[in-house]
Amino acid sequence: MSYQQRIVNRIKSLNEIDDIEITVSDEKGTIDIKHRLKHAANFRLKWIDDNHYVGYFMDADDCESQAIVSVWNDLESIKFVSMYLTMIELRAKR
Repeated sequence: MSYQQRIVNRIKSLNEIDDIEITVSDEKGTIDIKHRLKHAANFRLKWIDDNHYVGYFMDADDCESQAIVSVWNDLESIKFVSMYLTMIELRAKR
């Protein structure tokens, strides 16, 4: 299994959390992470330079922020999942 697939598998573990939806493109080039609640953070991760994912915040109109995070390996994907879950727990207007 490629390290890209291992990263995707770790990120897809967020699907097990209620109200979170993960969409992975056919080529694994893009991973969208969306929460059902309007005021929760949404992300788009893009496979860049054939060696890592770069993450962007997404607004309600699917517009990307500047790149804010890089995920290069399995450990960083686990850190990203933990960070995302923490952001969901701390979201505004709950």
